[in-house]
Amino acid sequence: MGPLAGQFILGLGPFVAFSLGSVVLLLATLALRWAGPKGVADSAAEAGAIAVPASVPISWASLGLVFGTGIGVGLGFRLVMSALPETLAQRVPDANIALVLGALFIALALTAIPAGQLARRLGNRRAMVLGLSAMASLAILVGVISSTAVGMLLAALFGAALSLVSNGTLPFALTMVPPARAGLGTGTYFSGGALAASVGGGLFSNSGLAPTVITLVAALSFLLAGLCVGYSGRMSRVSGARC
Repeated sequence: MGPLAGQFILGLGPFVAFSLGSVVLLLATLALRWAGPKGVADSAAEAGAIAVPASVPISWASLGLVFGTGIGVGLGFRLVMSALPETLAQRVPDANIALVLGALFIALALTAIPAGQLARRLGNRRAMVLGLSAMASLAILVGVISSTAVGMLLAALFGAALSLVSNGTLPFALTMVPPARAGLGTGTYFSGGALAASVGGGLFSNSGLAPTVITLVAALSFLLAGLCVGYSGRMSRVSGARC
């Protein structure tokens, strides 16, 4: 909702903006605490059921695939979010950019639950590959936007595809590492995404390249992430066969 309400909230002043941010974070914390299992971890710990092995083998290839997925998703999303407003400004000078970007995030929120149900049927990896493939195709189509309505439609479809990916990132990272190294798996994914969004996104966004070139790089980034996810499934099947 940032593109739609960001300027309005900032216009209320820093005190109100920070207060609203604090309230939202507090509500999110309470929601997570309410939704989480109660008493399971404590009772298991008291019973001595939780035991972390002293040494758990880690597959560096698996971590590399998780890191590569984070880089692909982070860089691709960063580039699309920078190329979309620039494309609208060039091709549709009177476009409502905030409305187009808002359509993306609204679609992302509305399709989260249906995307999760689809992932249960297809499998998490297949759903992620499907979402990444759709995002790559939609990134290329950014260059054909001819009106605000077309931009909103494309942004909404991109948000729906992003739901398939964002829903599956944590389960994907967790399945690539032993349970005792869950934090390492999620940290590796998010570090790849943060590195790509900050360093790679900054380089491409300030390079003076045309939006069509930037969206092409974004599409290639999504395809790279899809290859990492797809190959991780193959690697898991090979490891299972050996066991």
